Amino acid sequence: MAPKKAEDAKKRRSFPPSNAKRPRTEESNAAKSPAKLAKGSGGSKGLLTIDECLKCVEEAIEKLEDISEPGREMLRLMVRGSLGVPAGDRHRFQASAAKMVQEAVQSVEDAISRDVAASKEGMDSRRGIVQAKSQELRGAKEAFSDRLTSLRAARAAVLADNQKLQKHRREVEAAKTERLACEAKLKSVIGCKDELQNALDLHLPAIISGSGTTKHHVDAVEQLLGQVELEESLRGGASSSIKLAPEARGFFDKTVLDLLVTEVRKLLDAVPAAEEEHAAVDAAKKVEADAVAGFAEARKQQASSARALREAELCLRESEGAEGNVAESLQEAEEAVSCAEQHHLAAEKHLEEFHDGPMAALDLLLSPPAEAMETETGSAAVSPRKLEASFAAGNCWRFEVEGSTRRYS
Repeated sequence: MAPKKAEDAKKRRSFPPSNAKRPRTEESNAAKSPAKLAKGSGGSKGLLTIDECLKCVEEAIEKLEDISEPGREMLRLMVRGSLGVPAGDRHRFQASAAKMVQEAVQSVEDAISRDVAASKEGMDSRRGIVQAKSQELRGAKEAFSDRLTSLRAARAAVLADNQKLQKHRREVEAAKTERLACEAKLKSVIGCKDELQNALDLHLPAIISGSGTTKHHVDAVEQLLGQVELEESLRGGASSSIKLAPEARGFFDKTVLDLLVTEVRKLLDAVPAAEEEHAAVDAAKKVEADAVAGFAEARKQQASSARALREAELCLRESEGAEGNVAESLQEAEEAVSCAEQHHLAAEKHLEEFHDGPMAALDLLLSPPAEAMETETGSAAVSPRKLEASFAAGNCWRFEVEGSTRRYS
């Protein structure tokens, strides 16, 4: 009985009562101080049993990578044989085994920390891509705005050129109307002067001499006979005489043709000069020519502005397509950032759970009994942070922190 009582007393000295209290210092979230727990009887409320701490460390051993199954099994068996013994009662082999277990758990922590760092690096890289894509999208929007401005200017130019073209068309039509009016006025003044002159100089000599083909000469003289004023006898005789060949004409036909020549010359001499009318016709023709030239230049300018408009429309479509592609790639980059942020948060949460679980349990098991609980006056006090761990399905930790419960899986 005496040895058993001595051992119980030793354990009580190593693990003070649950109401023992020690002061805490504020630390950063990145390096949390694990809670110091006292051994409870059967896992009483607010305490972690030694067995539960050992289970936490064994769970961390299961997370080891790049290790053979025999090596993992050896470390798992070493947990209870080394850390299950109070720090002050371990012989040197148990202390060495505890150190090996500690290094193994710390390697798991290092792997999780590397995953956190890698996830942060990936998140920052994707954020950089988002910034670059955002800048590219701003440039694409500016290019689209410039192309839209160019398109509006091209449309305005086409509209102005169309208006100029219509103006020149109206000028051509007005000039043509004016020319026709001047020619009509000249015609009314001089009558058939040109036809008389042609008949006297060209048609009648050819008919009288019978040289060449005379049909178109006969037709021209016949048309003239219907336009000028002549005696009906002369008109009738000349109509038949001009159709006869020279060798078939008699004295009467020759006389009629001579009289016709004389009358045509008299009619031509009687035609007034009409210098003003001729000048008006010449001026109207010049105005019409200038209007036609202006219309041709306006049409050329309108075709050029129409081509510029088509090019501006094509450029605008290209800019619109480029902006859409950049916006789509930006959306994909933002989605990638969201996934990276979620992965980083999950990695940080995993690391925090590992700190609050296996690392806290390992620190408790490695701490000497004298450091497990501290009080200012030496009297028993409860630690400000109480943790209660229980293993449910899937091996999760549940910690009760100052009355609030958080669950980590």
